[in-house]
Amino acid sequence: MSRALRALPRPIAALGLALAFACATARAPAPTPFPASDPRPAVLFASLTRDAAMRRSLRGVARLAIEGPAGAGRAKQILVLERPARLRVEVLGLLDQTLAVLVTDGARYRLVRSQDRSIEAGAVYAALLADVAGLTVTPEQAVRLLLGAPQGAAEQLESAAQLPDGSVRLVLRSNGAPQREQLDCDAAGNLQRWALLGAGGELLLEARYGDRRPLGGVAFAHELELRDLRTDASVRIAWSRVELDPVLPPELFDVPAQAAP
Repeated sequence: MSRALRALPRPIAALGLALAFACATARAPAPTPFPASDPRPAVLFASLTRDAAMRRSLRGVARLAIEGPAGAGRAKQILVLERPARLRVEVLGLLDQTLAVLVTDGARYRLVRSQDRSIEAGAVYAALLADVAGLTVTPEQAVRLLLGAPQGAAEQLESAAQLPDGSVRLVLRSNGAPQREQLDCDAAGNLQRWALLGAGGELLLEARYGDRRPLGGVAFAHELELRDLRTDASVRIAWSRVELDPVLPPELFDVPAQAAP
């Protein structure tokens, strides 16, 4: 027992322990599974899948706050992306000057740094976006997360449950894949949280969406927080300007031939 509790009279200390236990218990009540005959989870999943298929591209300006084992930092970035894994990231300085430009078509990348005029190119590697943009995900995952439609096309609904706050949790799986995905949606069907679970059910990645505003006929989340439980790193993204599903010139994502490995 802590010194603070030892200094209290026993009835008060006991009450404190009881309250602490009750609060800890109340923080994570068990979800209530939907009956197999309830059609609502399948309807919600179909709606999310349809919306994700229609959401193809994005262009905008965002402020990023990055925290992790290597330290913390803030940056302003221009982000342009298109399914399935095309991404363009421009890192800006205090005076909005371009500090670095990363372009990837999902398989190859090219990174140009203005300060030392260096050019780096080659095959996409696992930590590419972590090194450049603070996003500890692959280009394909980044595109899906930034679009606010993180589930993939191959996922199937495995189970569903209602959470104590009234939101709905869908658990998705792909055939033969050991990992699972969780989608938590509010009563209106808006995605609030996405999570990637390992084979043993452990939490690997988590994304939370907030500050929804009307955009292109949908309630688009203007804030995104991504946490990587494997590296203890997190990125908070706040859109200051954003355009959903613009028609993008293909050359935005061109990687010159000499960038091939």
